[in-house]
Amino acid sequence: GPGIATIFDFLVAKARVSNPALVERDKNHFRLIDQGEPALKAKRIAEQADKGCEVCTHALDVFFSAYGAEIGNVLLKFLPQGGLYIGGGIMGKHRHRLKSKQFIDAITRKGRLTDLARSIP
Repeated sequence: GPGIATIFDFLVAKARVSNPALVERDKNHFRLIDQGEPALKAKRIAEQADKGCEVCTHALDVFFSAYGAEIGNVLLKFLPQGGLYIGGGIMGKHRHRLKSKQFIDAITRKGRLTDLARSIP
């Protein structure tokens, strides 16, 4: 879906106002991202993040934090004692992010229900 690309576009617009030096430094990354098929923009953002684009990395961090938080909400809604299977194309494309402490924390950081969220496999 367009989630990663939408977050990226927002962060670039914000950076143009608050940090023009960053935008100037990363402008070559931005050009590469905006070229080609719009449906593949998220893929290009991930590629540029791997090459050091700070805005791209931040866009992915924001996306996976929100994604993890929603997975945590599902855990608490349904309490799947046998575990929760998460499918979809994004899972296979970003395996290293899914194992990160930030992503796991986003899933399990649920205030008073943190221990419960962490107890579900």
